[in-house]
Amino acid sequence: MNDAFVHLVFVALAAALAAMEMKHKLLPRPPQNPEFRAFQIKYLRVYYAALFADWIQGPYLYRLYEQYGYIQQQIAALYAVGYVAAMVSGPLLGGMADKHGRKKMCLIFCGTYALSCACKLSSAFFLLLLGRVLGGISTALLLSTFEAWMIAEHNRLGFPSDWLPKTFALATFGNGVLAVAAGIIANLLADPVGASSHHPVRPFVLAIGVLIATGYLLNKSWEESKPLEDELALQRDHIGTCVAGLKPIIKQRKVWYLGVTQALFESAMFTFVFLWTPALSEHKYRSPLGFIFATFMLAIVLGSTAFQLALELKWTVNRCLDAALVLSVVCFLASFVFDNPSAHFLAFVGFEVSCGVYYPAIGTLRGEHIPEAERAATMGWFRVPINVLVIILMFATRSLSHHALFGICALMCGGAFFSHKRLMTLEMTEEDDKLANIPTGILPVKEVPTPSEA
Repeated sequence: MNDAFVHLVFVALAAALAAMEMKHKLLPRPPQNPEFRAFQIKYLRVYYAALFADWIQGPYLYRLYEQYGYIQQQIAALYAVGYVAAMVSGPLLGGMADKHGRKKMCLIFCGTYALSCACKLSSAFFLLLLGRVLGGISTALLLSTFEAWMIAEHNRLGFPSDWLPKTFALATFGNGVLAVAAGIIANLLADPVGASSHHPVRPFVLAIGVLIATGYLLNKSWEESKPLEDELALQRDHIGTCVAGLKPIIKQRKVWYLGVTQALFESAMFTFVFLWTPALSEHKYRSPLGFIFATFMLAIVLGSTAFQLALELKWTVNRCLDAALVLSVVCFLASFVFDNPSAHFLAFVGFEVSCGVYYPAIGTLRGEHIPEAERAATMGWFRVPINVLVIILMFATRSLSHHALFGICALMCGGAFFSHKRLMTLEMTEEDDKLANIPTGILPVKEVPTPSEA
């Protein structure tokens, strides 16, 4: 594999995306409803800025640790520390967001992530460890409180639940576009054209400035969001907000299987985040990491666009998620079987396409099944098994090859597929029970949303 091959794959993905858009006009467009459009703009401009600050760090984190002189086992330990911090803090921070306000916790995210980036400006192991702890806390906040704020605000403004996938699809599409741009910008910062020196720390400096700007914009434009006082009072009187987030997981089997599906797939995904750089580097190919990362992110955009196409073709969200999980299994199996950098790269691209379908699909299901009062706390608990599995696999890098780890990732994605099938069975059973309780001769009537079509 060489740079020309990477560029060719990038162009092929861009051409496929352009062809889909020309034929089906699938790229997200502003909704017709002005109130809904204003709501999406308010949410997405802040969320996009936070995501860009996260993505700009992605291509060069592993390479930064390498440049500081640390070996793979030490780097795995640093990654594991971040996952431990996310695991421990996730449920607690989710409960705090539900109790004290999601906007407030999103502002805390901006501060902790900026400090995390600042710690990476030093090669001292203690500061790098501190940076990973702060980064783990920040990741837990990014992956729960922003979405919880959006869903709560969507419901508060009275928009139909059928419109929720539109925001998730737009968020996923924009996420991919930003990530592509972040990869290219990171490449230009770390490896300037014509320069002989390598500067993997520069993307982290840019991230600090972006996070400060994100915090300012968030503070100026978002309203505070938390559940109703009577719902919170019930939690305070019994087991507390944090532990209350466990109740839907324990008592509602659909939420349980949704959490299992998310945990297995995203454990494989985060393991892939660690593995892709050394997996390509072991072939003695000096990868243009920023551009490879941009190619991966373009694949996510293609996946999110395919999700939109599937919905237009009357696929259900569950069917889309099934397809994404099957594709992820195939791609990890290919990485397990083949020992070729080009094959690995193509399999990685395919996996990123599956991620592009997965994100809006799983987000829509979370919006449907997780109760509002415990939403952020429950989503925080979802991340505990994710981080446990990833930590175990991080330490397994000492004794297992990359191929073996890819095989384990394939098994986890297969487990996610079967867990999701169980969730679908429960949904169908519940729907059948509702129909069985309708008096004979009376047909169910769907409620017609009062706002104009989005």
